[in-house]
Amino acid sequence: MPRHQYLWIDFECTGLKEREGLILEFAAVLCEDARGGSFEVVEAHENVIAYPGFGRADLMSLMDPFVQNMHTQNGLIDEVLNAAADGGMDLGDADEYLAELCDRLLKGGDPKARVTLAGGSVHFDKKWAEHHMPEFAKRLHYRVHDVSTLKAQERVHGGPFDDIKGDNHRAMSDVLASIEEAKALRDRRFL
Repeated sequence: MPRHQYLWIDFECTGLKEREGLILEFAAVLCEDARGGSFEVVEAHENVIAYPGFGRADLMSLMDPFVQNMHTQNGLIDEVLNAAADGGMDLGDADEYLAELCDRLLKGGDPKARVTLAGGSVHFDKKWAEHHMPEFAKRLHYRVHDVSTLKAQERVHGGPFDDIKGDNHRAMSDVLASIEEAKALRDRRFL
């Protein structure tokens, strides 16, 4: 039976300021990450967020030139625009979807139970969830499992750590890279 300790998550956004931007894409992964687990992916969820009524100029106006270039090259802007044209999942749908995923993880039990987010610099994603996805955010624990912090600690105490994360800035590849980094860090510490 799968043993999940965390909900691994990543958002791709229009910038760094959650009060001024939009979430463009999410990825959420469950894996065998409890103590002794293999880190094998058990479930993976990803979706681009549709913003009906938004055109390319509207999206671009929310991004600085660096982010505009990044999300143009990786195809995310076109996918967001296509999702809107095709009636894809909007932000409210994404909030509900992730909240339901949390409810399933919590199995409708203890109303005080919360889901712990994990990922690289996941405090960033948690801030965006708190601002843009209130139903999802209600189900989140105040703690996070931040792989970036573990990598920094490893560099200070154990020598160099080679980053696994790529630079395509897409949610699923970033989540999977964070899981691989966590596995590598765990293997170095516990084996």
